[in-house]
Amino acid sequence: MRIFPGKLAVVSSIALGLGVFVTPLSAQARPSISSGEKPLEIDVEACLIRADQVIKSLNVSSSGSGPYHRSGYYDDGAFRILCYDTGNGTSLAIFFVAHDESQEVADTFLDTLLDQF
Repeated sequence: MRIFPGKLAVVSSIALGLGVFVTPLSAQARPSISSGEKPLEIDVEACLIRADQVIKSLNVSSSGSGPYHRSGYYDDGAFRILCYDTGNGTSLAIFFVAHDESQEVADTFLDTLLDQF
């Protein structure tokens, strides 16, 4: 199949236009994410209880829980706290915090979770 210069220009213009249009939208849709962890001298069940207490004390919305996690929302962001068994009655709390617009807000909320935990 032979492509004529005029058709190639049209195809190139369409591809370029889609790339310019789609790329900024993808970048804008990406949330700012922070993560951290905290070793604990308590078992997984106690870690989850502590997560529930922290969520309640911060007066943020809880959106879900499972046998190893707690999730919720704050301002324009979301968070998840995972509790893993590290053996001998100890656990590791892992935190993921996302914010729609600001890395600083995500970092600050992560610091708050770590401090409260």
